[in-house]
Amino acid sequence: MAYQAIMNKLCTLGVLAVVSACGPGVPCADGTCDGGIDASVTVDAGPHDAGIVDAGPRDAGAPDAGQFKWSKLGVAGPSGRDSTAMVYDSDRHVAVLFGGYSGTNQLSDTWEWNGSVWTQRIVTGPSARSAHAMAYDSIRHRTVLFGGYTNTQYLSDTWEWNGTAWTQINGTGPSARGFAKLAYDANRQRAVLFGGNDSATHAYGDTWEWDGTTWVQKGTTGVTARTAHGMAYDTQRQKVVVWGGGDGTAFPSLGAAWDGTV
Repeated sequence: MAYQAIMNKLCTLGVLAVVSACGPGVPCADGTCDGGIDASVTVDAGPHDAGIVDAGPRDAGAPDAGQFKWSKLGVAGPSGRDSTAMVYDSDRHVAVLFGGYSGTNQLSDTWEWNGSVWTQRIVTGPSARSAHAMAYDSIRHRTVLFGGYTNTQYLSDTWEWNGTAWTQINGTGPSARGFAKLAYDANRQRAVLFGGNDSATHAYGDTWEWDGTTWVQKGTTGVTARTAHGMAYDTQRQKVVVWGGGDGTAFPSLGAAWDGTV
């Protein structure tokens, strides 16, 4: 597909406007920003075409940091909370949020953000919890949720959200834990889980993968045990990247990348 056709398609879908360095309201029909800097867009189109659309040779240089900013959105939505989880459903074009801790109670509500308004989905599903892990499976079109913490125990259950209903998945998998991280490896079509903790002083260093049917433990070495770390999938390099976290006694400023091999 020609560059111009790709950019026009992304504009039509509303994808480019969301991630463009130009900011909201800037025309993107020609795929460029003011100053001739093209936006770089990550596209996960599902099983037939997943990859990167990049302006490439037309780039005029790295975008100035001043072109990006946070904007506070004065809209009604979920109540205040921490230790929640949120992922982007690229098929339905909504961010999905579940649960968290209000300061006094664990929460079990499901919300979706479409870029303009929050909508609470009145559905039954996972029990109230915080510190759970979530990732979006763009091949199977499901949000995957694992584990978390209630006021009394850590959890080891797996759930999937298809945009209409939550379904609990039976079977064995990672042990009960909170503050683990999940990232979806679109190249290998696996949700990758790493780390977490089951007490204030015990962190995990195991790696698991979920293929939509079965959890498989892939290894226990490679990254030191940690919890509450950062983790994301790099679509260009096809690696899951981990950074930081804590092990119960320290906060390692260490990173690592996972490519699916042990």
